Amino acid sequence: MREFYSLKNNSNNTALDLSVDGNLPDVIRNWNVPDDQVWWSRSYEQVFGQMATSSNSEQSWFENIHPDDKQRVIDSVSAAFNMRQVEWSSFYKLKKADNSYLDIQDQAFINYQDNIPIQLVGFIKVNKSVPETKVVEMQQITSMVLEASESASFSLVLENNSLVYSPGFSKVLTGDNNYPATRQIFLEHIHPDDISIRQEAYRLAEISGILTYEARFIWKDGSVHWIKILARYVYDTTGKAVSITGIATDVTEQIERKIELDLAREKFSFAFENAPVGMLFTDDNGVIHRINDRFAKLLGETREELVGRSFDEFTFSSDLEESRRIFRDLIGGKLRHLTKEKRFLRKDQKEQWARITTNSFESEGQEKVLSIAYDINNEIQAIAQQKRLLSIIDHSTDVISVFDDEGKFTYINKIGKKLLDINDIEEITISDIFSSDYLFKLKRETLSLYKGDRNWTGRQLYKNQKTGELIDVMTYVFVLEDRFTGLPAGYASIGRDIRAELDAEKKLRDSERLFRNITDASTAALWMTDENGSLTYISKTWMEWTGVSLESHLGNGWLNYVASEDFENVTASFRKDFTSRSFHDMQFCISHVDKTVRCVVCKGAPQYNDDQKFTGYIGAILDITELVEAQKQQEQAQIAIKASEKKFRSLIEQSPVACALYLGPEQFIEFTNEAMIKIWGKGNMVQGKKLIEVLPELVDQPYPQILKNVYDSGKAYHAHSAPADVAVNGVVSTYYFDVSYTPLFDGDNIVYGILEMAVDVTERVLALHELQRSEQQYRDLSGELEARVQARTKELNLANRDLISSNQSLEQFAYAASHDLQEPLRKVVSFGTRFASRYEQQLDDDGKYLLSRMQDAAERMSLMISDLLSFSRLQVNHKVFAEVDLNRIIASVLSDLEIVIEEKRAVFDIKLLDPVWGDTSQLTQLFLNLVSNALKYQPAGQIPYISVSTTKVDPSEINQTVLAGHPYLRIQVKDNGIGFDQKHADRIFQMFQRLHGKSEYSGSGIGLALCNKVVQNHYGLLTAESEIGQGSCFSVYLPAPVTISS
Repeated sequence: MREFYSLKNNSNNTALDLSVDGNLPDVIRNWNVPDDQVWWSRSYEQVFGQMATSSNSEQSWFENIHPDDKQRVIDSVSAAFNMRQVEWSSFYKLKKADNSYLDIQDQAFINYQDNIPIQLVGFIKVNKSVPETKVVEMQQITSMVLEASESASFSLVLENNSLVYSPGFSKVLTGDNNYPATRQIFLEHIHPDDISIRQEAYRLAEISGILTYEARFIWKDGSVHWIKILARYVYDTTGKAVSITGIATDVTEQIERKIELDLAREKFSFAFENAPVGMLFTDDNGVIHRINDRFAKLLGETREELVGRSFDEFTFSSDLEESRRIFRDLIGGKLRHLTKEKRFLRKDQKEQWARITTNSFESEGQEKVLSIAYDINNEIQAIAQQKRLLSIIDHSTDVISVFDDEGKFTYINKIGKKLLDINDIEEITISDIFSSDYLFKLKRETLSLYKGDRNWTGRQLYKNQKTGELIDVMTYVFVLEDRFTGLPAGYASIGRDIRAELDAEKKLRDSERLFRNITDASTAALWMTDENGSLTYISKTWMEWTGVSLESHLGNGWLNYVASEDFENVTASFRKDFTSRSFHDMQFCISHVDKTVRCVVCKGAPQYNDDQKFTGYIGAILDITELVEAQKQQEQAQIAIKASEKKFRSLIEQSPVACALYLGPEQFIEFTNEAMIKIWGKGNMVQGKKLIEVLPELVDQPYPQILKNVYDSGKAYHAHSAPADVAVNGVVSTYYFDVSYTPLFDGDNIVYGILEMAVDVTERVLALHELQRSEQQYRDLSGELEARVQARTKELNLANRDLISSNQSLEQFAYAASHDLQEPLRKVVSFGTRFASRYEQQLDDDGKYLLSRMQDAAERMSLMISDLLSFSRLQVNHKVFAEVDLNRIIASVLSDLEIVIEEKRAVFDIKLLDPVWGDTSQLTQLFLNLVSNALKYQPAGQIPYISVSTTKVDPSEINQTVLAGHPYLRIQVKDNGIGFDQKHADRIFQMFQRLHGKSEYSGSGIGLALCNKVVQNHYGLLTAESEIGQGSCFSVYLPAPVTISS
């Protein structure tokens, strides 16, 4: 175009004169692109009825373009800039002063400097030429024609050798559509023997401006293809060639076809037999006369097997009628040739698709038919695959859409329509999806689509068409290029609804913020080294642990505070990990300047910069002193717990009270002792079975419902002399029991089982029944028997009192056992949870396992167990009562408490004590508890003063029923301890009653109840007198030893 125009600016740049092939344009426009200034010719006012200013921006042009054309023109200009085109033209409507529009043809030339557009000169003519849409349509048709003819367009910018090409260009020259195309592609793949052809063509092109040649190109797979290059030079305004634009066409097939045709004239038979397609001849009856191997292979048979057979044999029955009709039309002259996709039935009964081209001709006076078959099985499968792919896209979870230059959508998949509430896309454009303000912002952001990237990724706000809701979408937009011209043919968009992701990101940021706050308050020591392994930083926590300043630790100074026994291991481990750039993990001890030692674990990881250069290590040091000590204590506790569990289970198993543990609402038997097995009379193979399976005779009795009520309500059940029908050794009999059902609770205070404790009182009940039957007879006895009856009644009353006391003990034991199974569980769970929360990161799997075991059994070794079991075993056995020397008992107690007495420097005043009548072991336990309490409940720092004395008292002095007429002794134990309010004097002898918190004074709350039980077993009395801060006095009344006769 260099000779087509000349440009002259006048003195004030307000008007331009231009001559184009001798025809003057109606209006001329000069756009200074870098300064964004547009000048118009004087004729602008004459044509459009308004004055053009001398300082208009590009908007003076774009804003007057009809809205239907505006975006298309803008996109077209941007594409021309991007493609470095020197020519540009378009048809559109431009607004006049009266707001009407004129159809104009705008032809422009673009000047570049360093590949940057600096000037666009446009020549505007008012005309009624073909609309731009028609031009685009023709370009699209041209692109399709090129693709169908195995051609591709290209444009080579000579200044920087950049190559712009249409889809399929690389495939035409290399056979690989993904091969990166540069100018070198012409030299790299041309056949060596044809290089001279190319050189000669370029020589002629420099003269004529037309480049054309045919040469062989070697594809990546080694195959040789004939390629025809047809191009022309494009020149700038100075006459310098700036680019070469043209078309590359694969003409291999045409050339080979020509060669084949030449060879066919001489060697038709050879060509027929070796044709790359299937070929056969039939007569006018459809009988095969000749067939090549290719066609025979399609049918899965040999040529010999096929000659002489009817073509109908290989046609599907459902296609047979149509096939015969077409054959008749060919023979009858209605059709001379036909191309059709047809399926055949192979010998192996498989389906074979082929594209059949059939021609009828006359040979030697006979009508014959030639059929040529192309195997299209793969093509059919590809079409099916394409349909599946379209189905996948339509059902994608991303919003996928296609729109044209005008922003009109041509496709939106199902998820997109659902997200945006769109039923019909016919009238939907991007203006409907985005607000006008957002559209303007979006166009600025997506300018890269027109400059060179050809794609854009960013966050967009889509608008729901029904609700108006703005939806955050991460969108990837790319240009759909014309495969021949490389020009934009449309745009595709893939969007992902990121509302959930944004919400997750917000939560992540909140989490990171929280993490940073926690890190700032971390008790760990953070450290960093350089690439040589020298310490460059360590946080103040480390200085607090060692007691020295940061400067003392830098370099290798920190090693001076590693415990001597760990020094060599720490040094070797760090050196080894540092050399191999491995993760560092080491446990050792460090010392403070005050000689205190703590255990730590040090972890660190190698760090690299963006260039993957090693920069040193960064890590953290955690104080695990408490954890190490806890692990030691835990190991000791495990040993003790196992021993305690064994002892406790042994106690239950050997208990004379029948015990059984039932789990779950269906009452599975978890444990029974021998006493319970004896009551049931069922043998030992009952564990793991349901109670109702072991004792089916209970079905019609109230006990299953009672157990259910206890499990559901969590309330204990107690009964005295309750009758039960039990089958012992196959015989059902009625027995009587004092029974207790106690619910067991887990750490969440939910019932998980029931503890049953039972005492067989059948003999007592039957004796009582017998007594009741005999009372009337006794009333009729003579007066001489009355004394004997009274004596017998007194004996029975005493026996009944013993039994009542035993029953009360049974109830208290059941309560204690229940409490023993619940309280440790709560404590273990509580403290175990705290322990796990604090040291979870430091514990390994074994530590966590041991911790869980500790939570299951920890407190079973507590004093409560021994006290509770001691209390439960207190039984009255008069056969072992004898005269007891209290002096020896007190001496034994003081010996057992020797260490505590020495620690507290306690002072004792022991008067010579008189003997009493009773059980030595129980009385020892009595005074051991009383003296222990006197030592324990003392103000801090006070020296305990304790006295023990005895005096004789008359039974009448005791305000309680004891052994009538029997002499008693009063033993008083006095101390100078903290004392208590006298109003609690009765409460302190009850089970689990404490007047002080466990954190102040240890104990189980059972001791004084046990003392009271011992005194009751000896038909005695225990009282207490006290005053807060003035000490306490415990008085024990016990029977004095007497002879049998007295």
